[in-house]
Amino acid sequence: MAHHLRGNWLDDFAFKKFINFWEILMELKKIEEHWTKSADTFGKDIRATDRSRTKKDLETNAIIRAIKKAGFNLDEKFSILEAGCGTGHNCVAIAREFRAARIIGFDYIPAMIDNANLLLEENKLQNVESKIADLLDKNHTNLKEKYDVIFTNRCLINLNNDTLQQDALKILKNLLGANGNLILV
Repeated sequence: MAHHLRGNWLDDFAFKKFINFWEILMELKKIEEHWTKSADTFGKDIRATDRSRTKKDLETNAIIRAIKKAGFNLDEKFSILEAGCGTGHNCVAIAREFRAARIIGFDYIPAMIDNANLLLEENKLQNVESKIADLLDKNHTNLKEKYDVIFTNRCLINLNNDTLQQDALKILKNLLGANGNLILV
């Protein structure tokens, strides 16, 4: 009898884990749909990722200050990666400040990257590129190098549970160079 009950408990546990996984997957799909619609609606405009230019400027300035505080100079060559770059507004502001830095922004929403590319083209920045990549992809086929600075601005909040957020942080850590700096906003 105990063995039979244990089997049912394991079956119930496995079923609940499957249901939990499915719910998380569906919620992630809704998040993806939200950002795709936002990119389609607002294009390269700041409103695709943020409703306030003032807030975006405050966040970007905080990232720039953190990079400077980490010891990087304006004319120094180093690499920066933004996880969840959206339409690329952070990358553009940082590229203007750190003109010798190589900056890569990535996002998993193709329409966001299309819009980021338009913004980069409009700003004629040669030290920035944007790529389609999924933060939760442990292989990161589009992101093979190590970076001196990695930052993310309100990206992790879109990962709808602690486990996914912790996984993302581990992946970002693995993309950091030996003395790299991780900046979370």
